[in-house]
Amino acid sequence: NPDDTGKPEPGSVRRAWREPRTIAIGLFAVALAFAQGAGMDWIAVAAADPGGMKAAVASLAYAAFVAGMAVTRWVGPTVLARMGRVAALRASVLLAIIGVLAFALVHQPIGLLFSAFVWGCGIALGYPVAMSAAADTPRMAAPRISVVASLTVVAFLGGPALIGLIAEHTDPSSTLLVVAIALLLALPLTSALKPLSTT
Repeated sequence: NPDDTGKPEPGSVRRAWREPRTIAIGLFAVALAFAQGAGMDWIAVAAADPGGMKAAVASLAYAAFVAGMAVTRWVGPTVLARMGRVAALRASVLLAIIGVLAFALVHQPIGLLFSAFVWGCGIALGYPVAMSAAADTPRMAAPRISVVASLTVVAFLGGPALIGLIAEHTDPSSTLLVVAIALLLALPLTSALKPLSTT
């Protein structure tokens, strides 16, 4: 079976860029990468802003975000095996939306820490599982991964800068609502990550 050889065909990268499923996976990864990059770069800033929170709270909020990602990636294989890829990702994106909205709207220290943790839990599986979905079939794995990686690098590099640009005209916490909108748009794209057996 040529799909099992792992050897890409000539022109496979161009083909991958024309595949609706691959582009949908890439756009899903963009939204999750944007949410991750925004969290990594802006959680501490946003946590310190409302009410003049102390730097310790901002540092703990960042730590809670990273801890949420770490815990979820540790238990992720079990969650994916039990729920399936699409259901697990839908639940993850919904959890991330809840975390981002709570973080943007709640200005109490405990609430900030908890919402940052939930945000981290919600976005943890998005990018790695998207890359895994792109590699579902060996023959097209490399070109499809290159498409998804090319799209997401834009989000990782440009996302935090976009947040900063918007933050110049409003407060950082309100600006993070843009992240929730991006995640909401990514929610219907989870169906594209359904596992493939052939291509």
